[in-house]
Amino acid sequence: MKQPKRMKFISLSISSKTSILGLFLLFLLFLPDRGYSVDALNVGDVYYLLTDGYFGYERDSGPWDDANDGVKVSGANYPDNPHFKRHKVSKAHMCPEVDPPVPNLQNPPYWYTSRFIFNEGEPDPAEPQWVDYVPPIDSLGAGTYKIEILFRNTENRPDYDAEYSVIVPGADTVTATVNQKSGVEGDCMWFTVGEVELTEGSFVRAEDPGAGSLVFGPGKFTLLNKVTSTHNTPGEKTWLPSAVQNEQLFQILNGLGNNINWSVYSVTGSKVAERSNIIEKDKLLPGLYFVQIHQKNAVHTFKILLK
Repeated sequence: MKQPKRMKFISLSISSKTSILGLFLLFLLFLPDRGYSVDALNVGDVYYLLTDGYFGYERDSGPWDDANDGVKVSGANYPDNPHFKRHKVSKAHMCPEVDPPVPNLQNPPYWYTSRFIFNEGEPDPAEPQWVDYVPPIDSLGAGTYKIEILFRNTENRPDYDAEYSVIVPGADTVTATVNQKSGVEGDCMWFTVGEVELTEGSFVRAEDPGAGSLVFGPGKFTLLNKVTSTHNTPGEKTWLPSAVQNEQLFQILNGLGNNINWSVYSVTGSKVAERSNIIEKDKLLPGLYFVQIHQKNAVHTFKILLK
């Protein structure tokens, strides 16, 4: 799991001129990390995709429409999360304590569909309703992720299953279902959707296929492997052949120029060689490897068979 950001300590001198500004800065230090600004993950790190903030209590909660703009609306506990995209999912509440917990959130919020219409203009529960979880893979890095979504079991959950679809550009859709009456009533629980290779543009759609009440909590994305396959696009520059002799591989890589960095990974995701740290060639056993070639504005990944 990614370690929480280190707390920055500021020495405040409280005076008539600085007290308001100083207290405001101190307040900002203790706001939960909502996870909107992220860095690339290492294998084993976790990205938590948190829900939108909300105002009100259950039947009077909102906002009904998801702006996806990252702005905190008046009265809401947290800002909108543009990576959590609601479609006609308009009610919100909070979990009790979760095991394992969401960092910095003792009671993580969740959104849910309702089988009732309490106020004029609310979504009709018979209409299609879903939430798209859109992790920023362009920042996190492509790879195989274990995907988990939080739900809550209460007496209001229906008999039918919640449906989850992992949609990856150019790949088959991975689907999973869970009955949200599973587990201990009243508890919030993590459901494992699957372990899926995610590339830029991938997302998880969690859908309510009926007219009952299903829960859509935070998402949890654990990076299992940074490099699992290649996605070469038509017309992309061919840097490497698909199969090479050991010595030929390093001849090609060393001939790319000093302004291009490269790394070689094993199938388990371990880095075994890079431009600044080339191991002895005979220590690379024959087998499957992945090579990343880093340019200024792009990273190319290739799967090669070392003979």
